[in-house]
Amino acid sequence: PLLDILVKQGKITRDQRREAEEFATKRGLSDRDAVVQMKLVEHEPAAQALALHHGISYVDLDDMLPEDEILDATPRSLVKKHQVIPLFVDDDRLLVACIDMPEHEIEDEMRLRYGVAMRAVIATPRAISQAIAASSAAPRCNSPASTLSSVSASLWW
Repeated sequence: PLLDILVKQGKITRDQRREAEEFATKRGLSDRDAVVQMKLVEHEPAAQALALHHGISYVDLDDMLPEDEILDATPRSLVKKHQVIPLFVDDDRLLVACIDMPEHEIEDEMRLRYGVAMRAVIATPRAISQAIAASSAAPRCNSPASTLSSVSASLWW
């Protein structure tokens, strides 16, 4: 589990592991959220440990910009509901930054929407929230096609 990874990495002690488990259980939190709220581990190392736990990659969204056409084709409601940021298509896979392992529902939705399989990567919850806020605040394109698609499908922009 995530807490074992953090212990092996020397980020927390075994006693802190037990405290974090109790804290998470009492408050209904994930182990990652517990260690961050307890200020035992910063957001980034917690997300990196979660990615390692799930056997997937971690991404720093400060170093990666989503492609506009990918965001344009993604409904804002989907992004907010699942707390994901679709980034770009690479090797016939849509790279999607997530705060945790995505549910099958989101994988199916992305596969149907883009026609390629989804590859999840982990990012910090804060980075995902900031990316959603920044993208939502971006100016809209005023072309007739973008206006029609944003009105008819409630798209990202």
